[in-house]
Amino acid sequence: MLYLLFPFFLIRLGLSLIIFIFKVALDSFSWSISLLLVGCLLAFQFFWFLDRTIFSTQKVNQATLDKAYRQQYQLRLTQLETDWEKLRRQQPTDRDVLLNLSLINGELGKKDQQALFQQQAFEVDPNFSP
Repeated sequence: MLYLLFPFFLIRLGLSLIIFIFKVALDSFSWSISLLLVGCLLAFQFFWFLDRTIFSTQKVNQATLDKAYRQQYQLRLTQLETDWEKLRRQQPTDRDVLLNLSLINGELGKKDQQALFQQQAFEVDPNFSP
């Protein structure tokens, strides 16, 4: 929770630094150079803060997009698995159907099913090498 206050701490620190530089600049330079220096520092701090907020939002959005993409990918693989299962019931000895089921189950993380379908494909076509 304390980390949420960190940007405000940096802003406060930056403003204190600007005030200090402004006081030193008043003693050393003319008014116009002092104002220009302070203006540059304020602009730098504004753009730095803007940059930090935009990039942090993009990281959150990217993580959300990645999660949504993985969910869509898993859903699509599950749909493909049911479609290929229907095809396997119609053609139980088709090597290509068994191989596709093996690949889909491998992507879904079902390693035992993947090995089973590879073995069945090998039994159907002994010349097949996984």
